[in-house]
Amino acid sequence: MESLKKEIIRCHNCEEHVVLENESYCVSLLKFNSPREFVVCSTETKRNCNKKDIEDIFACMTEFIKNNPEISPCYAIIDVTKTDAFTLTQLSTAADAFKKVKSYLETRLVGTVVKVSDDNYNDGFLSSAFKRLYTPVRPVKWYEQPGDGSGFIKEWEEKMK
Repeated sequence: MESLKKEIIRCHNCEEHVVLENESYCVSLLKFNSPREFVVCSTETKRNCNKKDIEDIFACMTEFIKNNPEISPCYAIIDVTKTDAFTLTQLSTAADAFKKVKSYLETRLVGTVVKVSDDNYNDGFLSSAFKRLYTPVRPVKWYEQPGDGSGFIKEWEEKMK
């Protein structure tokens, strides 16, 4: 199955710049030049992550969002399909990171696409637990089928014209 990041690169012909990577995850920026200049902050896990990994991932993501200019709002994509299990501590760490930058999310983020494994999506624990810990201030699309990630960006770019 194609990763969310690879789908977006393929469909939108954007350029990837890796920011932070280790054996557990990769955080990168996907630069778009059309229909406008903007960036997508992409997070992709390669295996199960520990609490420190989650802290580093979300520190990197939120720092990028805070530094992103308001005149060119960005997107965030989170692909955790290669992660088998999540703890409440990990979900809480992610939610807390977003809560700390809420005002920046409101003005600098268009929306977020989250892709989890079919088992985790069908189980419902991940999405329901995260929703209890964090109320999004911008649209969130839970990836269900191929094209959802690139379609979300295309849809919102059309709305912003």
